[in-house]
Amino acid sequence: MVYQSNPYMSYATPPLMMQPQLYPMLNEYQQSTAPALPQPKAQEPTNIVWVQGEAGAMAHHLDPGQMMALFDSERDYLYLAAQTSENIPVKIRKYQLVEVPLDSEKSTEVIMPDIDLSNYVGREEFDKKLKELGYVTRDEFEQTINELRNNGSRKERR
Repeated sequence: MVYQSNPYMSYATPPLMMQPQLYPMLNEYQQSTAPALPQPKAQEPTNIVWVQGEAGAMAHHLDPGQMMALFDSERDYLYLAAQTSENIPVKIRKYQLVEVPLDSEKSTEVIMPDIDLSNYVGREEFDKKLKELGYVTRDEFEQTINELRNNGSRKERR
């Protein structure tokens, strides 16, 4: 009897053992006793490219004329890499990712930061200090500009 060689085993395998259809009872027994293994789900392809830090973004290959968003796997950064058609080194812009709540999650209450307003002056007090120092206030400046415009337009009509 001639045996076929099996590259995965150190000994030869008889040809009948390689053909389970010749042993239907053995095949049925193997199917009934074998536990059902869960089939792995095929992952859907994503267009997210992960890089490791700024050095990984700089080292990422781009074809000429291509632009790509690269996400940092170490920090919340996004790199926009663009390669010009002239093979000039890749231009990279770095952005920090900040989560923004959806409109439905936003509250209508506006939260103002606590600012100490005791060091600030009001408009009236500011204008008063400007007059004391000899400067023209904003209202006086606008009034003077309007007068000059009106006088200039009257002279042009004559």
